[in-house]
Amino acid sequence: MRQYTRTVRNYGRLAAAGILAAGFATGTPAQNSGTEDVVWLLRSEGYEITEISRTLLGRIRIAATNGTFDREVIISRSTGEIRYDGVSAKTPDAQPTAEGPGQ
Repeated sequence: MRQYTRTVRNYGRLAAAGILAAGFATGTPAQNSGTEDVVWLLRSEGYEITEISRTLLGRIRIAATNGTFDREVIISRSTGEIRYDGVSAKTPDAQPTAEGPGQ
C-alpha cells in the first residue's frame, strides 16, 4: 500500500484504492476491471475519455478532459495498479480543488 500512495499524486486516492480492491476481491482480470473502473471513475468526475491506448512498456494509458483540465492515468496491465495519475490545466489560471479538478 505504501508504494501505491507514493505513485498516485492526485485526486481520488481512496476511490481508486477501493475500486482496485473490489476488482481483486472478485477475481476479475486486473487489466479489464482496472481499466473499466478507472473509466467509470473519470466519467463520474465529469471527464470525457479522449483516448485509451498502450504505452511502450505495455501499460494502459487513459487520456481524459473536462474542458478545464486534461488528465492522464497509466495502469499496469499485470497488476491493475495505477502507476501514474496526472492532471494539467488547459488555462494558466485554473487550479484543482481539494474535491478534485474542475469541481
